[in-house]
Amino acid sequence: MSDWVLGRRGVREHLVHAPDTARALWVARGSRVPRDVIETAEGLGLPVRQCARHELTARVGSERHQGVALEVGGWSYADPEDFWPGWGRLRCPWWWPWTASRTPGTWGRCSGSWTGSERPGW
Repeated sequence: MSDWVLGRRGVREHLVHAPDTARALWVARGSRVPRDVIETAEGLGLPVRQCARHELTARVGSERHQGVALEVGGWSYADPEDFWPGWGRLRCPWWWPWTASRTPGTWGRCSGSWTGSERPGW
């Protein structure tokens, strides 16, 4: 199963900002797709596939594609330890620091609260 980016603006932005996850550009015959979207896809070496509008609708599962859809995939996710050292030692629910930071005086109310240098520095 593929993931899809639908519509002229969404496809254009994805091609500019996350081209490494794009697999193929799909265009419905007779659609007015901006030329720069097609040129960008071709410049990235992506296959540009044409199909009937009803085929594109069936493929992406929505009629809100504006005649163009980008097949995407290959997502990679960061390990929380990469950007938040000590993540594995945290014994509180992941959402606790954000709710606690909005409520004065709640630091330390969780059994696994931070102490001293372990407290995140935001």
